[in-house]
Amino acid sequence: MAQPQSTRERIVSDWTAAAGGWRRWEAHNIAYSWPVTHRIVEALNLSPGQTALDVGCGIGDPVIAIAEKIGSAGRVIAIDPVAEMVETARARAEGFGLTNIEFHTCPIEELTLADGSLDAASGRWSFIFCEDVVAVLRRVRAWLKPGGRFAMATWTPQENSPGFKIINTALNRQVNLPPLDATKPCMAQLSEPGQLEGALSAAGFKDIRVQPVRLSIFAKSGTEFWEMMSQMGGSLRKVYDSLTEDHRAAVAEEVIRGVEQFRSADVLRIPALAQVGSATA
Repeated sequence: MAQPQSTRERIVSDWTAAAGGWRRWEAHNIAYSWPVTHRIVEALNLSPGQTALDVGCGIGDPVIAIAEKIGSAGRVIAIDPVAEMVETARARAEGFGLTNIEFHTCPIEELTLADGSLDAASGRWSFIFCEDVVAVLRRVRAWLKPGGRFAMATWTPQENSPGFKIINTALNRQVNLPPLDATKPCMAQLSEPGQLEGALSAAGFKDIRVQPVRLSIFAKSGTEFWEMMSQMGGSLRKVYDSLTEDHRAAVAEEVIRGVEQFRSADVLRIPALAQVGSATA
């Protein structure tokens, strides 16, 4: 009998299944998420020649922006547990001619670095998938030099991101999804007011600041939005694929119809709200 998957194995499996979607929708993803990348890089206060870590680098953000900022004399360690994501990130970095990024396929829980070896560390929507996020943040803080900078992104409550809410509501009409839990590894972890500050404080960081970051998801149509979200979503993709053909069609129709309220002339601009927490070691 096969052993049940651990939480980490399930999450890696989910994002491995979605990696092709992230590659396909690379340009759209970069376009809507750039404000978070910008805010993270700004918060790190980087200088040429520094050493940085990007956790859960995905297809290359914000690690590419960090590498540009610290220059050829600097060094960025970029990790992600999904090999297919790392492949895309590496290809993007090569396209920019960047040679100062070390890519590794591994989860943050298995990474080992010397204490005080980093000037900066970051994670965009990555730490939220850790089982013990405070313990992981403590390890990262130990790797930072005194005064080293840290920045990470999470989402805010789903009500602030109506496109995601519409998808969740449509799926729940067809299958009983577990409720979003802001204390468990998932997209919602650390999304409730005060949770991100609390986690950073519990991990020993100081000078903590949390800022909301408004996003706008661009799509030419509701159909394009749904194709993008269904192909890029980790657990979402697996839930959708498990439905019958009729139920999948019903979900798609509801989502496509629901996001029409965000039409702006001939395109859709769907709002979302993330947050970036920054701190000092």
